[in-house]
Amino acid sequence: MNISKIGKYDKFDEIYEFIINLVNDNLNIINEHNQLAIQYATDPSWTNCMGHKAGQGKFFDKGVKETDFCKTLPQLLNTPIDDFLNNAPHTLYRSRIFVAHPIGECYSHHKDPVKRLHLPIITNPESYFLSYEPDEIRHENMIADGTMYIVDTTIPHTFCNYGDSQRIHVVGSLNL
Repeated sequence: MNISKIGKYDKFDEIYEFIINLVNDNLNIINEHNQLAIQYATDPSWTNCMGHKAGQGKFFDKGVKETDFCKTLPQLLNTPIDDFLNNAPHTLYRSRIFVAHPIGECYSHHKDPVKRLHLPIITNPESYFLSYEPDEIRHENMIADGTMYIVDTTIPHTFCNYGDSQRIHVVGSLNL
């Protein structure tokens, strides 16, 4: 399996409500980028750690590494997100809120340099993490009930939301 359950976040109800409000308050950014930054390196903005879309080039300032995105955005200090970052079972960096819109939104096929921790906030049974291994394609779901997952994103993978509702996850990079 490329997805491992690592326990439940005991303050899920608090972070759920906070994130839903945060997403609704920032729909213009979500609609353009599909994510909101939670942590930053040099620029404390919602869009500071975006991945690149096809043809748009690199996404970090020169000399900034992914692990440098370790500071919580000032507007999120002393909130349920800050509490989650401070109490997660592993140190997280370059954390974001990912939103996949319903009915067929898919990410590009890629692999990441490190594994990711996922805390699903909203999902549906038609949202799939798809991974590619020699002679095998796997599709796996994650449940939005407070369960945290470590996802091996170092292998080729993508994500597709074929459901009729948004899929919202808090995702942080891991240094395991």
